[in-house]
Amino acid sequence: DGKPVDPAQLQVRSAFLSDETFAAAPAGWLPDAGHWEMTSRWACSPQFTWFGGKGVGSGRAVLWSKQRRLGDQELDVFVSQSMFARKPPYYDGPLNIGVALCTDGISLASGYFLLFGLYDQPTSLYRGDKLVARCSDLIRPDLREQIDALATLIHHHWFQLRLVRAGGKIEGFVDGRLVVSYEDPDPLAGGQAALATCGPNGLMVARVRHSFERGGEAASPFSDSPPAPAATRA
Repeated sequence: DGKPVDPAQLQVRSAFLSDETFAAAPAGWLPDAGHWEMTSRWACSPQFTWFGGKGVGSGRAVLWSKQRRLGDQELDVFVSQSMFARKPPYYDGPLNIGVALCTDGISLASGYFLLFGLYDQPTSLYRGDKLVARCSDLIRPDLREQIDALATLIHHHWFQLRLVRAGGKIEGFVDGRLVVSYEDPDPLAGGQAALATCGPNGLMVARVRHSFERGGEAASPFSDSPPAPAATRA
């Protein structure tokens, strides 16, 4: 019997959901490899910028979440690859974007890792360093020869990648489509999430949503061992 509430004025929040758009400083994330900053996605339109990372040379770029998440969880990210050059082939191959759950914050091979191969290579799911599922349905070997398709499927597209751990079932989705699935007889308890890519293209991140069953302590960016005392002069 109260005054009507405009739904547009409501905000729903949860202690078990983080939602990051990188509109402010990414204080909850820890760069480990590559160079991460606000940067341009398109070489032809440098005025449009997002948070992104790029490996040095052809190396990898990795970004860890500082917070550890435990139990069932879902990582939902909106990402794209940035341009390699203003002239053909525009994007160096093979294209790749990786998302991970339940890692130790040190190695991608410590958790569940979904490696999205875009249209150049199979999309793969790893449990630790073991390949447990693979999908080749998305491969388009002729894509780079079709400029209109390249523009639609890569140049102007934001991919939605989702990695889910529900009990022992691990599932990977691309744009809402289930592409890889694995039943883990000994599911990992939890850990840190990560984003990664390898090569000169770079990874652009527009949004990261991470829902989880239980929260854990934040990982420290500092070493567990105190620094050695400085030598004193006689």
